[in-house]
Amino acid sequence: SFIRGALSANGVDHSLVDIYCNDMAFDAQTGLSTGHLPSAMVVASDKVAAIASVARAVAETHGRPPTIVYAGDSLTDLPALLDANVGLLFGDSKAPADWCEWLAVRFGEQRGARSDASQVLYKLDSWDKAVAAVEAHIS
Repeated sequence: SFIRGALSANGVDHSLVDIYCNDMAFDAQTGLSTGHLPSAMVVASDKVAAIASVARAVAETHGRPPTIVYAGDSLTDLPALLDANVGLLFGDSKAPADWCEWLAVRFGEQRGARSDASQVLYKLDSWDKAVAAVEAHIS
């Protein structure tokens, strides 16, 4: 997948994590992307529901809630970004940043009083910074 490739290219061992995303379609013979993006998670509620489903399944299997890291770049990602333990907002889209300001969510600051873990949202421009943010939060 595109995400696994990006993580590997940046030296991140993704073998111990599950990745859920809309992924590019690839040609079975050439292995090249067709440019088509089959959409499984389209609206904000699809994304939040996917996170909740994964969190429930992991909690049932392991007896404790997982640490959820969510990366996104758009306004439809914002609810999932805010619901995750670590939200990684990428890109220059003004709408998510404006909504964070209106909701008094400050980037890089711990927030919430969840029983399973604290929450933090980062606004980033590189995967290197994303890796550092995740490592700082889970270490």
